[in-house]
Amino acid sequence: MTQENKCIEVEHLSFSYGDDILLEDIDFAMDQGEILGLVGPNGSGKSTLIKLLLHSIKATQGSIRLLGKDIDDFKDWEKIGYIAQSYDDINKAFPASVTEVVRANLYKSVGLFKPFGRKEKERTEEALALTGVAHLRHRLIGDLSGGEKQRVFLARALVSRPKLLILDEATSAVDQYQQKQFYELLEKLNHTYGISILMVSHDLATVNRMADRLLCLADRDFFIKDTGTNLDRKFLEQLFGFAWEDL
Repeated sequence: MTQENKCIEVEHLSFSYGDDILLEDIDFAMDQGEILGLVGPNGSGKSTLIKLLLHSIKATQGSIRLLGKDIDDFKDWEKIGYIAQSYDDINKAFPASVTEVVRANLYKSVGLFKPFGRKEKERTEEALALTGVAHLRHRLIGDLSGGEKQRVFLARALVSRPKLLILDEATSAVDQYQQKQFYELLEKLNHTYGISILMVSHDLATVNRMADRLLCLADRDFFIKDTGTNLDRKFLEQLFGFAWEDL
């Protein structure tokens, strides 16, 4: 594919915190329309890599390009949707409705404290319907269950019509049934709307089934695995760094 068809391009990326090297010489590219899983044990640098891609921290060395532009020059952040690990810490008394939470992601394009027009209202309703939470539009965000909140914040990420979704353990706070529904929705967004998805997950079986490839971080080692094959002992030992039969 040409460079214009790349969502993410990472070259020789390293990040250190003082003398502690967290990521070292990482290279990968993500095609538009692809689903990538980011996997690895706790402390392997997954969250650090996500922060680098969101430009909340800067690399020690190497480069990142988003949608064909160097990250330092990238301005179209509405084209990147992000869903954090958990929203369970939202105060129940937080006085914002589901509609207000979703629509707030359009303030950057409209302007803070400026009224929303018909286009913004239509986009909000579209995102609510797409994620199956239109019936919750008037509910307070703090009153919702974990699964409902995750869908609302997915709607918030989708309201700006992003080309790329980045999810950091987005199903960690919900039960298995809600996880299954959430994953099915992500697949629909990818297959029907062509949205690229980079997802951090500890659910190896699910992400191996859903993703086109796995980006694997293991104690500063980085490798890429094709999906569709079994998660065999050799792979698990490479990823987690111990003999699997010792479990």
